[in-house]
Amino acid sequence: MQKIFFLISFIICSTHSLFAQITGGRSTFAFLNLVPSARVASLGGNALAVWDKDVNLAFHNPSLIDSNLHRQGALSYVNYLSDIAFGAAVYGHRFKKIGTLVGAVQYVNYGTFQGADETGNLTTTFGAAEYNIQLGYAYSIRPKIKLGTNLKYISSSFETYTSWGMAGDLAVSYVDTGSRFVVSLIAKNIGYQFKPYVDGNREPLPFDVQLGVSKRLAKAPFRYGIVLQNLTRFNTRYNDPNDIYYRQIQLDQNGQPTTDTKPHIGDKMLRHVILNGEFLLGKALQVRVGYNHLRRRELALPNGTGRNGFTFGAGLKLGRLHVNYANSAYSLAATAHHFSMNLYLSR
Repeated sequence: MQKIFFLISFIICSTHSLFAQITGGRSTFAFLNLVPSARVASLGGNALAVWDKDVNLAFHNPSLIDSNLHRQGALSYVNYLSDIAFGAAVYGHRFKKIGTLVGAVQYVNYGTFQGADETGNLTTTFGAAEYNIQLGYAYSIRPKIKLGTNLKYISSSFETYTSWGMAGDLAVSYVDTGSRFVVSLIAKNIGYQFKPYVDGNREPLPFDVQLGVSKRLAKAPFRYGIVLQNLTRFNTRYNDPNDIYYRQIQLDQNGQPTTDTKPHIGDKMLRHVILNGEFLLGKALQVRVGYNHLRRRELALPNGTGRNGFTFGAGLKLGRLHVNYANSAYSLAATAHHFSMNLYLSR
């Protein structure tokens, strides 16, 4: 089973691998970057290297899958922006002969739209939605080293325009339970758009390479984490001469915008960094905070940034039911609320 699962992943990830390279940050199926889990959302949008009995963490990093996720289910819902909603259902199960598998369905519903023809006459209404059906598996190659993979079937529908593709995640984690130290490396969304929205216009997937580290302190109820994202390209800043939000525009003698010649090394480096922490207050309560510098800079406005990039949340354990909430600010006027429930069906 291990060989078959990883062979399929390798075939999907290697097929037309050139389409996994992003140019200018543009890609199709960008909803794969949304974070349904309230716990992950509260940690800056990424908790890559947290070793815990949480099936939602395995959804994002398949190398965290193990037998502790047996008969654990999770539901997540996010009241996003402009009446957009997305979420996920995740379930883990251990099979005697093949090990533990984690299956999930991720969705985003953009709502209902009113159609119109080229003259402005109203036609029929239509919907827009996207789905990801994925299956994850992992195994240990050493006592502290685990490999994992996710296989994804992705579909998208916007009015009469439809598309589908397949992708895979490949991950490896070093887990030292004695020192409570975890390091994870993952290549996400390696795949191919088999059916484009428009014939002849095939687009890349939101490929990314990420590295995460977490450490739980031995003498304090606190776990901190650092995630490095977008490791395949150093400069994630926008190069738009009309952009007045991210950089100062310089004008030439004719009054035309010129290229910003400042190196902005510090900002370029920080856009790759996510910082997060969890306060473990007893066995039942967790309080979480996170900071995502890329999100803060990309969502900046001329009149301020507000809480953009900062996230917070909490988790409460009620027996076999774990409830999580997160609050993520995306602008001065828009905040997303994330809700998740984990149900442990076996002790």
